[in-house]
Amino acid sequence: MRLKQIHLRNFRKFNNEKIEFSENLNLIEGENNAGKSSVFYAIYFGLTGNALNFRSPKEYINFDESKMMVDIEFTSAGTNYFIRRHYTRSSGGEYSIGRVKNEERTILESTEKGSKASEVNKKLYDVTGLNRKIIENVTYAAQQKFVNLIEGGKSQKDAMDYIFDFKTIDEVTKQAKKVIKNRETQVERKNDIKERLERREEELNEQEKQQNQLQEEKDNLESEIKEIEQNLKQTKKKKEELEERFEQLESAKQLSQKLETKKHVLDEKKQNLRKKKAKLEEIGKDKEDIDEKVNKTKEKLEKTESQLEDIDKKKENLSELQQKKKSAETRIEQLQKQGSDLKQKIGEKKVQ
Repeated sequence: MRLKQIHLRNFRKFNNEKIEFSENLNLIEGENNAGKSSVFYAIYFGLTGNALNFRSPKEYINFDESKMMVDIEFTSAGTNYFIRRHYTRSSGGEYSIGRVKNEERTILESTEKGSKASEVNKKLYDVTGLNRKIIENVTYAAQQKFVNLIEGGKSQKDAMDYIFDFKTIDEVTKQAKKVIKNRETQVERKNDIKERLERREEELNEQEKQQNQLQEEKDNLESEIKEIEQNLKQTKKKKEELEERFEQLESAKQLSQKLETKKHVLDEKKQNLRKKKAKLEEIGKDKEDIDEKVNKTKEKLEKTESQLEDIDKKKENLSELQQKKKSAETRIEQLQKQGSDLKQKIGEKKVQ
């Protein structure tokens, strides 16, 4: 197994950092509190799903954030894989493992698709052959242990036991053979699947040829159908034009009949008008006689009106005379009364 790169997001001091590893020796250096150990914590968390030297993975999350992500790409037995782990303060982790080919990822197991976290970790173990103890020792072993492992000698066995959790070199070899055998089995299965895929591909190619022939025949039939449909459309269009012309002729015929009927009606009206004209001419002669009589009557009326005016004037004079008569009668009554009074006085004087 060889690490290719690791992508950290909101992991301790790393907001969004991608680190690529070379095929040879990789050296991580920096001042104190620069984040060197955080890289190892991230590798351990990515390969195990657990926290190293902390109580919970949530303590890896950046102080100002609510979630973090560790994504590791690695090579095992010639195949590229990835392991991605998301972790939030509230709901815990979401894990996925899969293959990487031509920068495209294919998920093998994922808690986001219903798998359990243990199933993701088991798939990771099947791919790498590394258990949690080995990963912990390799990730965070004391520096002197690695020095002893590299230098060899008497301390090499102790370093081997400490780092890889094996008691003897034979056990290391046995475990390595077991891993190799698993890889060979996987390769055989892969080759078998490849052969089956090739046979299936040949079958699919043959089916594709047949399908292409059928498609060509289908295209020809569709072309003929389109041509027939086009002819039908043209025929339908001509039919509609003929029907429209027929309707126009029918309309013209009906209009002609209506005009003929109107002509008869107009002829009748014309005859009636001629009769009325003759009557009007007769009436015109009678009218002249009537006008003459009317004029004479008007003259008589004018004379009568003049006489009436004279009568009105006489009435006015008569009214004035009547008023004068009343005044005279009133005056006579007054005089008679005065005469009566005077007679009475004279009679009284005679008595005296």
